[in-house]
Amino acid sequence: MKIGLIEEEGLLLKIHKDFLTDLGHEVFAFNSVSEMLETQGKNQSPLNVILLNVLMSQKENISTISEIRERFPETSLILMCENLTKEEALSCGAHVYLDGPMNLATLESALLQIQRNHRL
Repeated sequence: MKIGLIEEEGLLLKIHKDFLTDLGHEVFAFNSVSEMLETQGKNQSPLNVILLNVLMSQKENISTISEIRERFPETSLILMCENLTKEEALSCGAHVYLDGPMNLATLESALLQIQRNHRL
């Protein structure tokens, strides 16, 4: 799958990118949502999944999820966020919500779930 990984922390970005690449995914790493939106707005080949792990206020999270869903309606969204509940995240358009610190096994399971549900 083509995965857009948005992670503000440099070390976590590298760890998650390496993990996803080792699983066989094509990973595009971004340090911010705005960087991803700008880059992908020019890309003709859309991402299958966007993995969003950034610290924002509740209002910013909802606004960001809505913008991603509007601009990339066919792209699945995995959200990791401490200031939204699972229900809030899913109602805003996230396909999968992961709480707490990212566990690589949980992330792999979420990606398999998306692959099964969307036949990617």
